Amino acid sequence: LFTDETLFQKNIMGVSEPIEGIPGEKKDLDWIIVPLLAFDENGYRVGYGKGYYDQFLSQCRPDCLKFGFSFFDPVDNIEDKNNHDIPLDICITPYQIYHFDH
Repeated sequence: LFTDETLFQKNIMGVSEPIEGIPGEKKDLDWIIVPLLAFDENGYRVGYGKGYYDQFLSQCRPDCLKFGFSFFDPVDNIEDKNNHDIPLDICITPYQIYHFDH
């Protein structure tokens, strides 16, 4: 958590993070915006290849909504899924909102 006065710095992955944010609990999150490069018709996504977000999402409540944003429509199927991959619940594109049932 952070306030208007919180300072940010970029981490090793180039993501801005609060320098001295207020610690929060993953169980308190109701929704999360998850970065992606592509997604499929089942809500699985291609990320940046490190598994960071899947590991984070595995520690959140099952009812926490996972949102993605994409400029492109889904591909039919992402074939290199793993057991630890966690699908999106919703993905928003410029022309459609996709809802996934899991």
